[in-house]
Amino acid sequence: MGLNKRLISTASAAAAPSSPLDIATWTGNATAGRQITVSNNPDFVIVKRTSFLSSWLWNYEDGSNIKYLSSNNNFPTSTSTDGVTSFNNGSFTLGAGGLANDSGQSCVGYSLQGGGGYVSNTNGSITSQVSANQAAGFSIVKYTAGGTATVGHGLSQAPELIITKNLDISEQWFVYAEPVGTQKFLGLNTTSAATSNSGVYTSIGSSTFTNNISSTSRTYINLCFHSVDGYQKVGSYSGSGAAGNKQTLGFKPRFLMVKLTDGIGSWWIFDSSRTPNNPRNLTLRADTTDTDYTLDGVDFEDDGFSFNSLYFNESGSNFIYLAIA
Repeated sequence: MGLNKRLISTASAAAAPSSPLDIATWTGNATAGRQITVSNNPDFVIVKRTSFLSSWLWNYEDGSNIKYLSSNNNFPTSTSTDGVTSFNNGSFTLGAGGLANDSGQSCVGYSLQGGGGYVSNTNGSITSQVSANQAAGFSIVKYTAGGTATVGHGLSQAPELIITKNLDISEQWFVYAEPVGTQKFLGLNTTSAATSNSGVYTSIGSSTFTNNISSTSRTYINLCFHSVDGYQKVGSYSGSGAAGNKQTLGFKPRFLMVKLTDGIGSWWIFDSSRTPNNPRNLTLRADTTDTDYTLDGVDFEDDGFSFNSLYFNESGSNFIYLAIA
């Protein structure tokens, strides 16, 4: 476990916050050991420098180390003392510079709370390691396998979104989205439309999912989400080609990620911390190193979101989204 990290002995024991997510923004000061305070206990932290071109850091815990992947490339896992260096109760720690704490540079961090320490899950054909926040509909799953593997995900119902990355070699990100269906995937590091593949995400169940990504034994990490009334929704919509096209969630989102599924389009990310008022017109793209990009954007409303731009609302096009309160 990382320094100062709390240990939760069972995957379902974490007391879920009102949301699995907190969002932090800061200006880098190049000081090692800097603490970024959040309202949850992070188990996965996504960091992006927003004022200068840079890679994303998708940080996870691996034994005593924090390692990271970048959603803008297909590289294997890396370790850096200049990025996020530990997860703590109510905070995460930064190194002296690099991509997370360069002096004078603006950054954003999305902190996701799982279930604390990983526990073994034997529901599938192999044993997976799972950190699950069941009440919040979020789990982190690691497993090692080659060929077809049925993997326990630790949630209380079937995930509607699974983000998968090979940790060992350069290989693209795979994304399952329930509105797109099984035996298809989207690539988090690409702008491509959904691609058919008979081996990926062949079965998604209440306790397991099945994949056959590689015949060679590799280690994978997976982020699993399902909708939870009041603070998280995985959904889809058809573009209207006009302002509005409101999507009703039942809550006011703080985080929104949108992807076109039947054409070329980026993974657009909006949040209420970088833009606290409507229109939410600063966006990042998970598949690029770009800085904040200004668009007409979206409006976050008390019970959903609506559109001010055709970038995410082209007439007749199909989209998926992840919205978190």
